[in-house]
Amino acid sequence: TIGFLNLADLTAGTSAEHFLGAVANLPRDDECAVLDAGEARCGVVRLGSATLCDALGQAVADILRDGTVRSCLGSNLGRFVGFSFTDLRTCALYVMLVDPGFLSDLEDLDVIAPGSSFRD
Repeated sequence: TIGFLNLADLTAGTSAEHFLGAVANLPRDDECAVLDAGEARCGVVRLGSATLCDALGQAVADILRDGTVRSCLGSNLGRFVGFSFTDLRTCALYVMLVDPGFLSDLEDLDVIAPGSSFRD
């Protein structure tokens, strides 16, 4: 276990249960910020386009309807199995706080979306 996600309040922590951060709504209805434990912005998720952005708002990846995470360079970085667009905030928490290496073009893996079972 590399960490945990609390789906009820959209927070994340380490495997030792140390608080890593949370998702916060932004004034724009179609964006949420991922904040670290010190409440500094780690990134933004644009809900309408399913785009993950860095702390400065630069797009770094998109989540496609099948759960594939594609970098802005076109690489497939991994996939959330059982993904639906209602999972965007949770997926953003995971890739920005629990497993930030997920957004590296060097990794390619499948992750089971929260509340889903693994399917081939």
